[in-house]
Amino acid sequence: MPLKGALALVNAQGATTRRFDFALNPEQIHRRIHWPEAGEAPGHSAPRERLSFKLILDAMDVLQQSGENPGVLERGIRPQLAMLESFIRPLKTRPEEARSQESVDTRILAPTLVFLWGREPAIPVWMVSLNVREELFDPMLNPLRATLWLELEAMTQRSTDQTGALFD
Repeated sequence: MPLKGALALVNAQGATTRRFDFALNPEQIHRRIHWPEAGEAPGHSAPRERLSFKLILDAMDVLQQSGENPGVLERGIRPQLAMLESFIRPLKTRPEEARSQESVDTRILAPTLVFLWGREPAIPVWMVSLNVREELFDPMLNPLRATLWLELEAMTQRSTDQTGALFD
């Protein structure tokens, strides 16, 4: 599969810990530039940008690379779906942060991702939503095909010049 897009999970030091590569040639990418709603993002005084698109996962694409993915025959696309779902789940608070706060649940950490698409520069993002429709199953009820709708929010503003460079 030619690499056209990727979501990479990065740690606090900026190193990639997991990467999800996919063929992305969408009919459309929806961009929404908006001001944060009250209480949504305190301290932000600039508009935010959200990107949303449809992605199709198909086990047949993965089976063509069976040497790299021997588990596809046993689990379908379930591992790929699980990885994407892990990108939206909040990270647990670190004990030292939880102790310094009045309530443990006040510090929920969203995973930091980097969105790569073609020649565009890497965009640091949070996954805002992930909708999954599983469409085809094997005899063990493992999904073989799924349509996903992803919504990502950029952590920084993107410039509107031709380079598409990021700025803080």
